Amino acid sequence: MIPVVAVSVVSMERDQPFWQSVAAGGVTLFASMGAAVGMIAMLTGSDVVTAITDMVRQGMELSGTMGDNLLSMMVQMGMLGLPEGAVQGDVLDPAVRGELVSTLLMMTDSVMRLEMPMQMATGAVTAGLLGQAALRKGVNARGAKVEYPVLSSWRVPKGWGRILGGTLLVLYLLAQMIPQSMSTMFYVFSGVFDKIFALQGIAAVCYIIRDKGKPAFFQKLVFILGYFALGSFAVMLGIADQAMDFTHRRVYLDKLENPFDPRHGE
Repeated sequence: MIPVVAVSVVSMERDQPFWQSVAAGGVTLFASMGAAVGMIAMLTGSDVVTAITDMVRQGMELSGTMGDNLLSMMVQMGMLGLPEGAVQGDVLDPAVRGELVSTLLMMTDSVMRLEMPMQMATGAVTAGLLGQAALRKGVNARGAKVEYPVLSSWRVPKGWGRILGGTLLVLYLLAQMIPQSMSTMFYVFSGVFDKIFALQGIAAVCYIIRDKGKPAFFQKLVFILGYFALGSFAVMLGIADQAMDFTHRRVYLDKLENPFDPRHGE
């Protein structure tokens, strides 16, 4: 996190525009995570997912009865299935245990190969955006004056919305046709897509709250609920705001200085 904080602070002190600073912080975090993954791979002599599954295997080999209890719990929860003809007891048969561990390792490997790239990408987006927002908001609260677009003004420009939606559709179709090579890319991009439009949905609701003159507490509550508990609903609101501008905020905000417009300043 140190490189991200350093880049964020330097960008702000040099009066870089908010969204450029967000991009710089996000790219720095993604590159830092990529470097960490590369170092782990170099030290272990294998890719990071294989290293993690090897650690899980070693842990299960040393876990004894505790490992049996964990496997039994996963069987009872439906996460693992007993091999055909096997009977579950207080202590698992070595052959049954071996099959369950192998199944667990395959599940771990599959999930990690999808989740790790997606979490790296969405984490970079989130850290770049919210980190820069928190930093600039805190500085402004102490009397300084740096650019900080309020949450209720955050939005994806109309043209970029079509690009994001079109890219998601193309990747989805490719993932259906050639899943071996495109499923991970679709999964990663869909995670970034959801994160962006969840934030836009939250921003749209915050605009309504701000327009009605409600206390800032309600905007904070909407952010917490939308980001942590009602993410899918926030994504739907974000897409609706992009497609229909149901709050009419985009019409108003686009009349003002638009930080998203690449033609701005020409």
